Amino acid sequence: VATDATETRCTMIGNTSKSTALHTHPRLFTGVPSIDEEHAQLFAQFEALSTAVEASLDSAIFSEILSQLGSQINPHFHNEERLFKSFAMPEGVVSGHIQDHVAIPEQYAQLSIDLMHGKRLDHSVVLQMIKGWIIGHVVRHDLLIKDYRPARFVLTDGTMPTNDREPASLIGQRSEEARTQEKTP
Repeated sequence: VATDATETRCTMIGNTSKSTALHTHPRLFTGVPSIDEEHAQLFAQFEALSTAVEASLDSAIFSEILSQLGSQINPHFHNEERLFKSFAMPEGVVSGHIQDHVAIPEQYAQLSIDLMHGKRLDHSVVLQMIKGWIIGHVVRHDLLIKDYRPARFVLTDGTMPTNDREPASLIGQRSEEARTQEKTP
């Protein structure tokens, strides 16, 4: 169930102008360079699906982009889950996030099966579902990562994040929503 704050963030991001690409929109940065880079790739896949006029659900281009998106989802979720341990995120914050990590690949698999079997689906409904997997997930869950991100960190496996995009304005900030979730059992 979305909170008012989450709905507000979704509306805000959903109204992003076409002149600002999603993958460079500062409101979508977590402050973790490697995760922000993976998000940029996922956003680019969604933008390609939603803007390609020739990308009907039964087209080769739609199938190819959807396949690329599918191959990125699980590795991305694995990388996020490594952060949960590294950042000692509270169980209340992590559990809903992980539920999405289970549900999204299941929904992706069902969509793929439906498309392979030629099931008639509404293009706009499918795009809304994919938008929820990517943008909705980032807004509902991933943006909370920045609230637990230390200024400098090493992942639990001893590695460092892989790119250098690190918006200084996000370091060390904690939202009211995160503090509330932290207190919730």
